Amino acid sequence: MMTRKKKRISAAVNTELFRKLKETSKKEDKPVSEVLREALELYFALSSSGLTLKDVEVYCNFISGGENIILDTETWIMILAELNKCASESFWEEIRQIGREYGAEFKVRGVVELKDVLEHLAAKRLYNVKSEGKIHTLILATRPEQRFLKEFILGICEELGIRVDIIEGIRKLIVTEP
Repeated sequence: MMTRKKKRISAAVNTELFRKLKETSKKEDKPVSEVLREALELYFALSSSGLTLKDVEVYCNFISGGENIILDTETWIMILAELNKCASESFWEEIRQIGREYGAEFKVRGVVELKDVLEHLAAKRLYNVKSEGKIHTLILATRPEQRFLKEFILGICEELGIRVDIIEGIRKLIVTEP
């Protein structure tokens, strides 16, 4: 970091934040002021990128457990296109079962409303979602994603006891709660 004349500021924090600040300072062997400067720099970098703290928390949760991978879009599209050509019905049932497992995890976390589930999955960049009441339009990057997402979401909803209808468009799925 470039050496510049530093300006002093004063800030009041709650007890829990103060504890975390001191703990991080000790763990990283840095002065509290340096931890605060780094935290502020990170905040402004995230803020200017358009990410929110909630986005960062969701992404960290995805990658920290070791159960998710980062895959470039072109590879994902090719895999799905090939699967759509030759996957058996038992394969699609397995995708639905994985959806049920996700549904069980959502249930444990208290994520049980369809809108919340769809928004959580949208954070994984599986699609963009636009919701109006009980109608949720999932805008997909490509058409090959449709079958995968349809089976996956049906599995989640089965586990959560949410009845849905899914209508397929060209590059979208319309998920409704009747």
